[in-house]
Amino acid sequence: MRRIFTFITLFFTISFVNAQTYNFYFGNLHAHTGYSDGNDDGNSATAALAYTYAKSSLNFHFLGISEHNHNESTAMSLVNWTKLKNETAAANQDGTFVCMYGMEWGTLSTGGHFLIYEFDSLIGWNPGAYQILVAKGDYTSLYQIIKNKTGSFATLAHPESTDFDGIFSNAYNSVWDDAVVGMAMLSGPAFSTNTTYSNPSTSTFNSRYTDLLKKGYKVGPTIDHDNHNTTFGRTTQGRTVVLATSLTKANIADAYRNMRFYASEDYNLKVSYTIGTKQMGSTTTQAGTPTISVSVSDDDGEAVSSIALLSGVPGSGSTPTTLTTVNNSNTLTYTHTGLANNTTRYYYLLVTQADGHRAWTSPIWYTRDDAVLPITLSSFTANANRNNTVQLKWVTASEYNNDRFEIEHSTDGSNFSLIGTVKGKLKSTELSEYTFNHEQANAGINYYRLKQIDVDGTSTYSDLVAASLKSKEITINNYALRDGQISFAIETPSIVDAQLQIIDITGKVIATENKKLQVGINTFDMYVTELSTGIYTAMLKTTLGTLSYKFKK
Repeated sequence: MRRIFTFITLFFTISFVNAQTYNFYFGNLHAHTGYSDGNDDGNSATAALAYTYAKSSLNFHFLGISEHNHNESTAMSLVNWTKLKNETAAANQDGTFVCMYGMEWGTLSTGGHFLIYEFDSLIGWNPGAYQILVAKGDYTSLYQIIKNKTGSFATLAHPESTDFDGIFSNAYNSVWDDAVVGMAMLSGPAFSTNTTYSNPSTSTFNSRYTDLLKKGYKVGPTIDHDNHNTTFGRTTQGRTVVLATSLTKANIADAYRNMRFYASEDYNLKVSYTIGTKQMGSTTTQAGTPTISVSVSDDDGEAVSSIALLSGVPGSGSTPTTLTTVNNSNTLTYTHTGLANNTTRYYYLLVTQADGHRAWTSPIWYTRDDAVLPITLSSFTANANRNNTVQLKWVTASEYNNDRFEIEHSTDGSNFSLIGTVKGKLKSTELSEYTFNHEQANAGINYYRLKQIDVDGTSTYSDLVAASLKSKEITINNYALRDGQISFAIETPSIVDAQLQIIDITGKVIATENKKLQVGINTFDMYVTELSTGIYTAMLKTTLGTLSYKFKK
């Protein structure tokens, strides 16, 4: 089927030539100090002390302190909230260790605990302990406030089936989905005093997690420590692992907002999971069936017992099922050939190591749409540079089965010729930037178009772009005489057909030579067997005009 690719006008502040390269960072966003109801051992009365301790924990790159938002059996106040914010800012060391602050909102008796981050104001209901008033138990208002705050996000702590205004049992709510990015797959043990990484959580909230997925919520799994003692990062090896380009507060927050994270019971287990260039947490629409690629590694060399690929239909009400499992392998590649056109599924992993440690990834939500265009062209420009060069630039927002681009040139906008080829990305859902330089552009207007060619040979054309090069006179710079030969140095701004004649003082044509001149300096040789001493004229004729040059023999 012949297809066209669209040309859309978009403006970007940043463009990426290739997909991002992500690093793995291990941490926890659920912890408490003496500023609410932590510090049970008397050693972490402040956030500053907690961060100092956490920075020495093994395989621990970030800590978020999420104090309880109220002062019912806790110590939260606006004074403590300000101290938490200030000490977090002072302790944060982008590139070394990331410190973040948040709040654990709600009570267990009125509907459960939210962890809320990237929200600078304290939300509450107790006098003297809030900057934004939300009544106790009013989760409906809380969802809306989180959604409306740019950059903020929430995860669900130690979830029970009736918590959070019935999110696990009621119908899907898009506002709630926009507010919540994750849910604790494991939590605690909150009151442990173990500091040897040997006291993991013994329960899992997997059924709560699948309840959300089958309703259509887009959430990822986390691991929460919920520290109430000075054990930050050391009670258990369990970590939430985020994929970020570098270790900064902004990048860790971005990873959470985009669900580029997974829950791991091992503190150095690295799980790479993609569909094409899309990372875990992504939502994508592509032509064809998805191919899932998985690679698992462990810095301690621990073996992988199994990798299970689970999948389900969002909003179907059906629990996800296992599509395939590989045993005793640290890689998995699987193409879901059974996915029908115009349908959507989510895919996520359960990785189990030989020692029993598990990891659950955020899903990728994939919609198959075979009508997706082979190319979405975001921009295509032509700019004249020095030395009669035109630089062509184009950016694609997505590519599907794109084999190559052929660059075509014209001086009249109607008759085109091939001047170069650039290889396509084949499949990409990221911004891709291309450049091509036309080194021998003509004086005047130059027209260009892209011919996009699929792997099956199908081709489509872009709109035209144009660049204008100013004309300048052709010059004869000098000449040289030899026995039977005279040579001229001729500079031209464009490719041009030329005729050069040697004329004597009486007007007689002594010799004629035709030649195609290239951009720049050309040597034009004339062969004259007999040339008497005297004054002569070299007459150069081109489509750009006629030039005469007198010389003496």
